Amino acid sequence: MPTRFPSLPPLATLRPFEAAARHLSFKRAAAELSLSEAAISRQIRQLETHVGSELFVRGHRQVQLTANGEALARSVARGLSEIDGGISAIQSHRPSGHVVLRIELYLAMYWLVPRLTAFHRANPDLRVQLAATTEPLSKAESAFDLAIQASDRPDGGHVVCLTAAERIFPFCSPAVAAAGSLTLKDLARLPRLSFTELEGDAWLNWEGWMQRIGFRGRLGPPAEVYDSYPVEIEAALAGQGIGLGWARGLGDLFARGALVNPVRESVLQPQGLAVYRGPDRGDDDSTDRVLAWLETELDAPLLVTD
Repeated sequence: MPTRFPSLPPLATLRPFEAAARHLSFKRAAAELSLSEAAISRQIRQLETHVGSELFVRGHRQVQLTANGEALARSVARGLSEIDGGISAIQSHRPSGHVVLRIELYLAMYWLVPRLTAFHRANPDLRVQLAATTEPLSKAESAFDLAIQASDRPDGGHVVCLTAAERIFPFCSPAVAAAGSLTLKDLARLPRLSFTELEGDAWLNWEGWMQRIGFRGRLGPPAEVYDSYPVEIEAALAGQGIGLGWARGLGDLFARGALVNPVRESVLQPQGLAVYRGPDRGDDDSTDRVLAWLETELDAPLLVTD
């Protein structure tokens, strides 16, 4: 049976080509798609072989589209945009009472999930679907109704509909140090934990936190760096050092004694947490009810004292 679209290339070549054509850079296309520059180059070579024409003029530091490349780039961009629009339309028609909440992974694990059972018991007609992630809102690719993240992370221009206070402080297992037992000088020389920040992030790190609370001494050995903040929390729970954390995701761990604050100092961010409404999702009653519940939960006092 003859194929329906005999001229189509391997579909895996189209996104790398579109990104490279838009950026006029294989390197930036690779960064956007989380691929290697060599992989981008291979996909585009495969596409050029398929169409029988060079699509880029390759220079030493940059690339330019050929005339055929420009024509194909316009067609591919239109086609991918149509597909994206069609999928977004399908996703937007979610079942009644179904609310997608995009949320920082640590907040989902340590703050929201323990509260969801009571919410669903009180609201049996609503279902909150969590889309937990370690990436900032600026990298969101899937549709969502509401999103929660630290307000100093890139938000991609989404509109804030609610903010809440956040408090940042050191934390550790009681096996490492007792609550309030350390001075800042002690803290500076003990093993500290941290995590890798993604491009564009502006999390408050150890150096910034120490400056904010007025410490002028030198920090000791570099902090042990983990690939994400939730992994840092788990390392602290295992007694591997002292982490720097955000109260919203740690309050319940403090309440049951799994973690303590080894020093009394902390930094308050009056608008440290932000809630966003998803674009083009409508002002439906289900989303409004979940938002009202989140506002009530976020109004509760932070469970860590000065």
